[in-house]
Parts: sequence; C-alpha cells; structure tokens
Amino acid sequence: MQIYRGAKRYFYWFGLTAHILLIALLWALFSNQITSHWRWKQLAGIFSGPVDSTPVTVINAVPGGKANPAYQVLAKGRWIKIHQQGAEDTVKFDRQRHGGSTFDSKRGRLILFGSDTHGTDWSSVIRTFDMGALRWSVIGETGHPERYTVSSDGVPIASADHVQPWAMHTFDAIEYDPIHDRLIVASHPEHLKPERFGNWMADIWPKIQQHPTWLYDFVSNQWQYDLGKSISFFPYATAYDSKRGHLWGIRPDGVFQYLQQGGWTKVVKKGPYVYHTNAVYDQKNDAVVIFGNNKNSNDVWIYRPETEQLKQQSTSGIRPPGTQASPLAYHAGVGQVVALVDDPDQDVQVAQTWMYDTALDRWERVPEGDFPYRLGMNYNLQYDNLNNLLVLAANAPKEAISVWVLRL
Repeated sequence: MQIYRGAKRYFYWFGLTAHILLIALLWALFSNQITSHWRWKQLAGIFSGPVDSTPVTVINAVPGGKANPAYQVLAKGRWIKIHQQGAEDTVKFDRQRHGGSTFDSKRGRLILFGSDTHGTDWSSVIRTFDMGALRWSVIGETGHPERYTVSSDGVPIASADHVQPWAMHTFDAIEYDPIHDRLIVASHPEHLKPERFGNWMADIWPKIQQHPTWLYDFVSNQWQYDLGKSISFFPYATAYDSKRGHLWGIRPDGVFQYLQQGGWTKVVKKGPYVYHTNAVYDQKNDAVVIFGNNKNSNDVWIYRPETEQLKQQSTSGIRPPGTQASPLAYHAGVGQVVALVDDPDQDVQVAQTWMYDTALDRWERVPEGDFPYRLGMNYNLQYDNLNNLLVLAANAPKEAISVWVLRL
C-alpha cells in the first residue's frame, strides 16, 4: 500500500513538473509569434486605445478645384491631419492597401482606385478627395461579382450592360493624364484567377482573351478600354511623363511606353528584377525614379527617357531604410522625390520622411517629418500642384481613413 502511495505521488509530481516545463517551453517558442500577430495587436488595441490620436487641424473649405490659402500658413516640414472620416461624412469606406492613387491636377483631387479583392472586397469605384472642399466623393457603383462577365472583345467587365473593370489590385499602376483628362489603369485582376485565392471566377476566367489598359474619361464619365497591346504592371510601377505626355511602365522584363493609343511598346529590354516598386517622374531632371521593392532594398533606379538608359544608382552617404510598397511622390515645388519609410525598429511606431535629389543622387531625412504611425503597404501619396504640398491618405489598422498634408 505504501509503495502504491509513493508511486502515485511520484507520478503526480513528475507529471505536474513535466507539464509546467512543457508549457514554459511552448511559451518560449511561440510567445513572440503570438504577440506579433495582427489579431493580438488588434485585441491589445481595444485596451490601449487608438494608434492614431492626432487631432484634425481645421481648414476652412473653399470651392472645389480652387487653391486654398489656409494651407499656406501651416507649419512646414511636419505632417498635419486635415480630415478624418467620421459620423458626419456621407462617404465612408475602408482604405484599400492594395489600391493605388493619382492626383487630378485640373480639379485638385486626390484619386484612389483599386481593391484588396481576395474575396473580401469588390470595390471598383473611383474615390476622390477634394483638397478645396475637404470631402470625399464616389464615382461609379461597385459591380456585383455574380454579374461579372466577359465582353464580346474578350475583356472582363462588370456586367453585360456595364463597361467597368473588375475589382483588382492596382498598386502603382494608375496615373492621371491631364492632356486627355482621364484616369489610366494598367493592371489586371490577377488575384481573381481560379485557384489563386478562391474559385469565384472559375467559370468565367477561361473566356478572357485580354486584360486591357483601362481608361476613365472624366468628361464623359465613362470607362473605356484600349484593345492595343496590353501590359499589366501588377505589382510593378508606372509614371506619367509630364514633358512628353505619356506613361512609362517598369517591369523585370523591361521598360515600356504608352503613347495614349494603340497599347504599350517596349523601349528597354530588362528592368529591375523586383516587384512592389513605386515610380515617379522627376520633371526637373527628366527622369523616372524607382524606389522600394520586395527585397526591402534601399537602392534607387533611374530611367532617363532622353537616352533610354536604365541605371541602378550608387548613392553614397546616408540612405533611408530598405522598404517595399511605400509612399513615393515627386514634389515639383522643391524639385525632389519624397519617400515615406517605416522605421526598421518595430518598437518605434513612426514612418520616416526622406527627400531624394536626383541630380546629386543624395538622400536627406526631413528633421521633424516623422509620420505618427507605421504605414505598411501604402501607395496613396501624391503632390497637390494647386496648393504646392504633399497629400497622403492613410490609416492605422482598423481605424478610420485620414488625409494628411506636408508643406516643404
């Protein structure tokens, strides 16, 4: 009997000790994965409060499409929040991380277009933020995926009686063409391909013969598509050349040119072997500047249209941290490229603001230009030519979209 009791105590304490050690081991192995997971952070955010608690700086509205003198008295070199969606807004939406942006230089509007898709969002409308009137508007209606079809030309359209693109990622593949007053979208719904993330389009996809370059005419308020040679720049980059009035597109298989009709032509045989890039046209130096990529490199690539040369820059001195899918814009007022890059230290919850001088191949960090939270994937930075400032649409996870400006 005593042997039995002794054995029972032994196995009890042995089992308890073993379980404690096992739990400690599992916690040591997986605690970092647990606390770094976005759901854990979302749960923690309920108790810690909003990530973005920056108050909105009140800007008096002016008629849409007009320069607003109130911007000219804002402090320079600092990001200032001028709007955040709230109960009073008639237009509300979730910012699409996989969407892109451009700027309507005629009307002074930030333009957002593109969807996260993956079966969770089917946004195919154009959203605009008027920098004068300080409000969001929507152009078009979101198509219903059950009505998606293919046109007689073999192009995927929203429905048989509605020519509009399917929901798609756009990244840096959208541009505004001021000469023809239209939006140009050179992407395609790659993530709706059957077996990629789901089979929603399994019956329709085989009927597609071409993924065209899409055009939205702001005069007629209609979508059109170009049946010329189409090249998709998902998930690569395009830039509008204000000197020549056409687009450049950069992919690993080359640099391409879009002359407004008849599709794309290749002008350089090879491009950077990367994706999640962003590109802008530097009109002062007549150069396309490419920065950020999936390898989290901090290299800059320059394409010079005049000589048709594509070159990786040597860039000595300080550089921003390596990044991908980050905001990039050309600021015509100062003649430099501006990039927002998340601080590599995960405990430092800011994005750094950097300026790049193309002629000198030199980076400089804006001293007081840190953005108050990490941006992650964001293609929503543009230059507002009417007010001579940068405008950014951004939001912390699960928080309302805000509009920010930066004077330099």
